[in-house]
Order: sequence, then structure tokens, then C-alpha cells
Amino acid sequence: MSYAKFKFKNTHPHLSKSLVPFIRRVFLIKRLCSIPASHYCDKPLTKLRLSLSFLYLEKTIEHDFTTDIFIFHLISHCSNEFADIYFENLNNLIDYPINGTLFISNSHNYDHVDFDGDIINFENNPIDYFGIMVPLNLQQIKTTELTGTFLLSNTYFKYDTKLIGFEYWANYASQKIYVEIKRENYLLHDRISLYTKKGYNRYTLPNSLSVDKGFSIEIKVNYPHLLAINDRNDLIYPDMYWNGNEYVKLNHFKNWAFYFNCKIDQRYFLQAYQFSKKFELNETDNIARYVSKKFHLNVRFNKTNFQVKKYFTISNRVKGLIRRNLMKFLVIDMIIGIQNLILNSFFRQFGDLICTKTLIDKPGLNFEYNCSVLLISQSKSLPIAIQFINCHKEVFYINGNKQDGFGYYSDFNSIESNLTSPSNFLSSQTLDNSWQIHLLLTSTEFLIESLLIGFQFFSTSTDQIKINLWSSNMCSVESCSSYFSKSLLFSAVRIATWTIEPEIGKNKHMLPVSIFVNFKSFFTIELMTRTHILSEITDQYFYPDYEIQGRKLTPILGKQILFKALTKTFFYKSIIQLDHSKNYDFENKILMPGTEKNFDSTRNMSIEVMNLEFVDLEMKFDIQVYSQKNFTHVLIDYGDCSNESFYSDSKQFTSYFGLNLDLYKFSNIKFEDESVNSFLVLNSEFRYDTNLLGFKIYAVKEGHILLQYIFVSTDECGVLMPCSFYFKQNISINRLNNETNVIKLNLKKGLQVYKLSSPIYIREGAILMVTHKRGQIGSFYNEDSGNTMSDYFVEFFNQTLQNISLVKLDQMLGINCLIEYGYYIHQIKVVKKYYLFVPYNIKVKLANSTKNINIKINVNHDPSFDITILISNSKIIENSLFLPYFLI
Repeated sequence: MSYAKFKFKNTHPHLSKSLVPFIRRVFLIKRLCSIPASHYCDKPLTKLRLSLSFLYLEKTIEHDFTTDIFIFHLISHCSNEFADIYFENLNNLIDYPINGTLFISNSHNYDHVDFDGDIINFENNPIDYFGIMVPLNLQQIKTTELTGTFLLSNTYFKYDTKLIGFEYWANYASQKIYVEIKRENYLLHDRISLYTKKGYNRYTLPNSLSVDKGFSIEIKVNYPHLLAINDRNDLIYPDMYWNGNEYVKLNHFKNWAFYFNCKIDQRYFLQAYQFSKKFELNETDNIARYVSKKFHLNVRFNKTNFQVKKYFTISNRVKGLIRRNLMKFLVIDMIIGIQNLILNSFFRQFGDLICTKTLIDKPGLNFEYNCSVLLISQSKSLPIAIQFINCHKEVFYINGNKQDGFGYYSDFNSIESNLTSPSNFLSSQTLDNSWQIHLLLTSTEFLIESLLIGFQFFSTSTDQIKINLWSSNMCSVESCSSYFSKSLLFSAVRIATWTIEPEIGKNKHMLPVSIFVNFKSFFTIELMTRTHILSEITDQYFYPDYEIQGRKLTPILGKQILFKALTKTFFYKSIIQLDHSKNYDFENKILMPGTEKNFDSTRNMSIEVMNLEFVDLEMKFDIQVYSQKNFTHVLIDYGDCSNESFYSDSKQFTSYFGLNLDLYKFSNIKFEDESVNSFLVLNSEFRYDTNLLGFKIYAVKEGHILLQYIFVSTDECGVLMPCSFYFKQNISINRLNNETNVIKLNLKKGLQVYKLSSPIYIREGAILMVTHKRGQIGSFYNEDSGNTMSDYFVEFFNQTLQNISLVKLDQMLGINCLIEYGYYIHQIKVVKKYYLFVPYNIKVKLANSTKNINIKINVNHDPSFDITILISNSKIIENSLFLPYFLI
């Protein structure tokens, strides 16, 4: 409250001296603060004649006196000091300067303000309105098509005063604007209707309204493009639009406000001061721990005790949206305005890593891994750590440019000049020419949480584009782009969809309301034609984009789709090449912010249990290991509290998947049904990822054949269980997916080698399917069923590869697949005698690998038994100081 120093002389005969302090304390101060602020708040010293009425012993005692009253201004309903700090980029980069505007006002201009050491004077002329100055003429008129309710932030009443009218600039005549004076949910007065004329408008209220500090104007507009917008001055608050759920800015990037103000009955001085300040955590000792630091900004008027403080808590691990708490504290006899802002910049980092193998020597197959690191961070000053499981750690500082969204977007001018260039279109050789194209854009994956505010892309057509936002539960320990690059199967849940009618050329579509997008969400787009949206030839991407065909993902290599999802949060992005390569002899795990990735450097690539028998409580089976080392180690837990280690030292190095064709005599395959011409070659299964170089084939008939690699689109086989083992138990397949395009070969009789023009990358689990046309591959009868597998012919073959039925042959086709990186084959025979008719759980653990086989045997008294074989990944543990790494 205000207070006064005064001289009081008691001249009334019935007024005792003891009542004077009471009068001073209560009645005089109460009377003082009931005087209109305009009478004295514009002067430091005011001399007033007061007529005071006192109620004493149920009698009214009136006494006139004259006194000099010195009014000292703190903060009260009759003070004109005002200060506020508005931040423009609260949710942006942590080590990037925070930009904002300080707004200060006062009834006089001879005071100055101390803002964190900067002295700010009142230099503008006095004004008599709250809001935006409305010019008499406008040369360029900016409007919005939005209709509905708008909160005019600049009309905030900074102190108690009288409202006498409104000024506004209208683009159309004979329209209505509905005005409400509100503070939170409290409506001060009935709705006021304003009629428009084109251009400058001024409306005077029939009677002035007393409006307390804290009220603002809310308007409702039902006609688009009605009110003119000030889009040239950022030293204002942004006006807000009610979208049905929340208030959002008229413009995501700039502080737009309507030309609208409230005329008041007194004048004051208003000053706006733009600032840019940087706040640093300076935490480099332990980058993994929680870092939080409190900052504040202070505004203080020099000639009074009025001040405003805004506090910030900046953290590197906080998640969530920005929260604002405005609080006032009473300190002794002064009221100090303190604004406490919890700035949840929720500083975030993300890292990803891809590696390529380089063969150092052969046949020992020592590989060197050259790795690239993708780094996302909201800070250049704080490090990002890559932690290897072998205690090795590398620390990086990001050096990329500031990003305003996720996606790939090139310079518009360079693309616009080549808008019709075929090189900017998606190649029909890469993608299927279907009427509708569905594309997965890996670069749009949100690697930190953010607010989505719009899209940016190039279009060569006005046909509709559908944009889909997805989330997947398959990406718990890595990015979805990383997962899709390995699985090539699309599995996700659609969150939102937008249908946009683009313009030809550059498109920038801003959403009416920002949308919070979770970590690892991503976008797909659906197009009507292949030339609808542009791509750019580049190798500057981490993961390729894909075309979605059902669940299958086909990579688009050498190009990126020009599309970006715009975000309110800024961040830095870098792709860094590690300055040295890694060479590991065992499976490794790499931990980065947001990513847990297995380092695929294992020497043991595949393990399979074959020829399992159980007779008279004696178990026999063979273990076949495909390893890139000539030495391997297998540990078996027999499930009866006993275990055994097996070591194998192989001299047999092989550079192909399939049969050794030099050992067999071939014949023609004879079938009663001559229409059967498609075969599944089980022995050709790829036991690990590598490049296909060609084929070795024994042909009995010249002509061409079709070769096609397929893999089963389930989780039943491939990476964990060999698909050849899966086909032994499943001859009806719902769907097979293409691993490669069709390869056409023209056969010559006899044993020939056919080299491909360029290597083809084939993933683990892919199996060759052969379709005879005129040419024919020879076959032979399988006389060694223990170590080789008979092939299957496809009984019901169709181009869609759905609902496939397989029939087992007693023969095997004379073909093998030449590969880039070969292997050693290890054959281990296991014999184990049991003594009790109980269930047994046998575990086969391969050294230096994540492959783990469980064999469950239920032995009955008849005696019969049931066998279930499970293959799964498991963690690597160090069994002892003297043994290799084993699995549990």
C-alpha cells in the first residue's frame, strides 16, 4: 500500500490525543488510497485538502484540516511502475543466446531502470493507450484468415485507470468485432460490439469504465482478413489465437499483433528494450549426471523500491513443457514483484552410430570397422559421450549448424532452377510404378522431443499430399531409422494425418496449432505420382529413405526426399567420422544418449543343431558353426547340473553358401507335373550379412532361369533361427518377401561360374528361390541328409508370394552362391547319457556371440520324448578370467 508522512494538529475539542494514531493508521491511509491515481501518481509530492469523517461513540465527527502529504511509491494499485520480461526463444538452444524484450512503464520519465547492470532510460514520448499504435494510413496490409477468439496481449492494463474507447484498423467495412474485458475467467463488463469501416476506426465509450490492473482485451472476429496486423515490429507481445484447446501465437516465428488499442484517461511512458543473454551450465566433469543450475534476471527502478526478478532453472535432463509461475512476496513493509520462471529447456542429446566393415586379411578374416557418428544436441559447449562396453569412452563436441526441424531440405534457389530436371525425381528403377507412392522419410525422425509447427517441401504438382506421423514400439534402444535399416519391415502406429493441397515449387505449410511430438516419432508421405515431390542426389545422409510396399521397405539409395518437419525447438546436428577404426574380436555394445547399439563385430556368425536323436535315454546331435575364425568354443549346459566345453579347430575355409559342386554327379529333375518349375534352395541360406558376388551352377539344359532371393517376413527365422531349420517344420508360409530384384541368368551346360556386374548386399536369413524358364539346373539325390538339406519345390507359386505351399524333395539343386566374406565350418558331435525320466533343458552357448540355443526334452516312461528347440539372443558375460566370453 502507499503511505504518507504528514503533520496533524488536533483542533477538535472532542477528539482525544489517543485516537490520533488510530486515525492515522486506518482512516487516513484508507482515504488516501481511495483518491484516483491520476491525482497524485504523476507527481512525487502532492498537497491535498482532505475532509475526513470519523465514527466515534456512534457520533459522526467531521473535521477539516490541511496537511502536506508526501507520497512514496512502492507497488500498489495506485502505482504506475510496471516491468515485465518477455522471452522469445525459451525452448531453444541452451548455449545459444536467449533473446527477449524488457517492457517498462512509468508515469514520469525522469526515473531510470537497472536491468542486470544495463541502465535504461525512458526516451519515448508519453502515450495514452494500452495496445498497438494504430496509424491513420497503411500502405501494406497484413491480415490473417483465422476467425474466432483472439487474446490481445499488448492491451494488458499495467495499472488501474479508466477506459474511454478503442482504436483499430479494419480491412473491410460493415463488419462486427466483439470485445470483452477479461482477467482470467472474470468478465468485467458486458460484451461490447464494434462496427468497422474500412481503414482507421475510433470508438468512444458512452461512459468511461474503471479497469483494474491485470485485465486484457479479448476479441471475437467472425470474418476472415478483417483486422490489419502489425508484422514489422518484434518489440511487442504476440497476440494469441484460441484454437479450441489452448492459446497459440498468430505466427510461429514472429510477434504478430493486431492494430488495436484501448484509449485511457491518462498518459504514461512505455519503453521496450531488446536483449540477448547467454546462460551456460559449464558442466564438463561428469557428463552423465544430472546437471541443474538456477539463473535470474533483475529489473529495478532507481527512484523507488519496485523491482522484478525472473528466475530460471536450466537442466540437462528435464522433460516436459515450459511452466510459468508468477508470485509476489511481501518483504517487511515493501512489496517486491518477483516473477519466477521455471525454464524447462530440457537440454537433450542423441547419438547414433553406423559402421562399415573392411577386410584386413584373409582367410583369417580380421575386420576393421570404420564408423560414423550422428550427433544431435541443444548445446555446443556440453560434450556427448560414446561409451563402449570394454570401458573405452570417447567424448565429442558437436560442431554442426543450427537446425529448425527434422528432415532433408536443400537451398531453394538451387532446386528451383532445376525443378523439372529428371535427376530430382525418384527413379522408377528404384521404386515400383504404382499409382500411389508411400515413402518413409528417415531424416524426419524426431531425435529429441519438440513441438511440430509445420512442414516444408518442394512439389511439382497441385495434387494432394498426405503426411502421416507415426510411432513404433520397436525402437526402444535405438532410433527407428536404425531398426528399419536392419529389419526392412515397416511396423508402426499412425498418430496423425494431414492432407495438403500444395503449390508448384516451394511449399511452407504452417499448422494452426503446434503439436507436441514424442521422441523417435517419424513421418511418411503418400503421393499420387513419382514426380510429385522432389529428391536430391546426395550421399550426405545417415540412413536412406524407403518406399513402403505393404510391410516391406525398399531403400532409395543415393537420394534424399526434400522434406522437413519444422519444429519450435532449435538444435545442432553433426555427422562425424571417427578418426580411427575399431577392431574387436567379440560382440560389443555401444551406449550413446538415447541409443544402445550392438556392435556387429562377432567372429562367430551362425550356429545350428542338427540330427538330434534321443534313444534309450541317450541324446545325440551335431552342432554346425559358421565362424569367421578357424577356432571356436561351445559350452553346453545339459540341464542335469553338468556341463561340457567343446573346442573346434577347422581347416575348411569356404567362400560360398551352398553345396560343394565338385563332389557330386548331377541328373535332370523329373516330375510328373511339368508345371512345377520353382524351387526353394535351402542350402543356399545366407548365415550372415555379406555381399553376393555371383553363382556357381551345374546346368543340364541351356536357356535362361530366374533367380530371386526371399526371406520369411516373420520373426520365426533369419537372425536368430536359420530359416532352413524353420522350413523343416513349416511347409505352409503366409507370405515371402523379396530381398532383391529378379536376377536373370542365361545358362550354359556344365559347371560354370556366373559373376554379377556389381555385388548385391544380402541379409542374414535370405534363401535362394530358383524359377526355371528354358534353362534347367541339374540335381542329385541327397545321400548325406545329416549335413545337407533337401530342397523344396513350390507347389502353389504366385507373383505376390503369398500363401506358399512347399513340398520336400529327395534331391538338391546344383547351385551355390559366391560371397565376399567367407567362413570356417565347425562340426561338433555331442553325445550325452541321461538316467531319469524327467524334463531336461539343454543350453548351447557359443563363445563370442549372442546366439543361444535352448533344447527342451520331455522324457516319458513309454519311452517317448518331445523336443522343442528355441533360439534367442542373450547377453555376453565373462565366465572367468581364463575363459572366453559366453552367453547366459
